[in-house]
Amino acid sequence: MKSSLYSFYLPFKFKQMNKVQIIPDEKGNVIRQSQNPEYGYVRLSQNKEVYSNNFLSVKPVTALLHAKLEDFKAVDMKNKTELPGRIVIKNLLHHLT
Repeated sequence: MKSSLYSFYLPFKFKQMNKVQIIPDEKGNVIRQSQNPEYGYVRLSQNKEVYSNNFLSVKPVTALLHAKLEDFKAVDMKNKTELPGRIVIKNLLHHLT
């Protein structure tokens, strides 16, 4: 009797995206102050599905969104808990000069 080994392959990316979560600081502030008083940043988090060697794993990724405080105020960032879109990781193989 002959047996065959089948593997699972995903030739496409899922269209469904997790929303990007806005992570407040320990005091509940969404917008964090940077060293420059005109600028701030927001910490973002998202769970990513990673497919490798026929295994699925879910890994959290985070990013910082920087902007002028007036721009955060203009889009009412302090009252948001999530944003549409996705966090993309780009690896560079050379120095930026």
